[in-house]
Amino acid sequence: MKLTLCVALWSAFATLAWLPPARGAEPLFELTFENGLTPGGSVSELVVAPTGGGELETGEGKAWQLDGENFLKVALPTREVLSFKADDAFTLRLRVRLEQVGRSAALISKGFGAAYRLSTDGKGGIALSYYAQGKWRSYASSGLALPMGEWAEAAVQYHGADRIVTLLVDGKLAGRFEVEAPVQTRDAEPLYIGGTPSAGDAPPRGIIGGVDEVRIEWGLAYPGAADAAPGSTVAPAQ
Repeated sequence: MKLTLCVALWSAFATLAWLPPARGAEPLFELTFENGLTPGGSVSELVVAPTGGGELETGEGKAWQLDGENFLKVALPTREVLSFKADDAFTLRLRVRLEQVGRSAALISKGFGAAYRLSTDGKGGIALSYYAQGKWRSYASSGLALPMGEWAEAAVQYHGADRIVTLLVDGKLAGRFEVEAPVQTRDAEPLYIGGTPSAGDAPPRGIIGGVDEVRIEWGLAYPGAADAAPGSTVAPAQ
């Protein structure tokens, strides 16, 4: 009996020890500009359209340049596309180069009403904002910020099962929050990148700078972020 139990335990331990590393987040939508404005991911048939101008940078690396009054708009065919339920886990991230201090704007936003929105505060700080249970909710980074005039990655993750939001700047933990209201979306509003429309007759509000490697992913790109120390580097999933 004892021998059988020991063999069973050893077999289970060996199986766990040889499990493959955790997979990274699954790309739902990605826009790297290698093929212009043609996106990749599981929803690659979506159409990305510039609004009010903007231009593709050329050279060794491609990116989309924004002047503060234009942004990229992605029409969504149904309310299920790029939507999430309360217990889902997802990641929003992109590389961004900010060129003007003091200009707050959305980086990635589903809808003008912000079903979910990753934004910058004009000083390089980043935040997740969304509307839930009758009010706006926003969770902002602390201590780490996007540099001005340099490329850096801004990322937010939502851990639905635990109701945890994590913010990262270049893979370093910039904020961790336990949220009361879940992020859940079920609308067909467009996806905006680099800015959003404004209310009434006001001009659009966008960043001045460049965007690249825009990704919306199912799952967590940095699965260890919830347990990391503030400011520490979090290893991406393999």
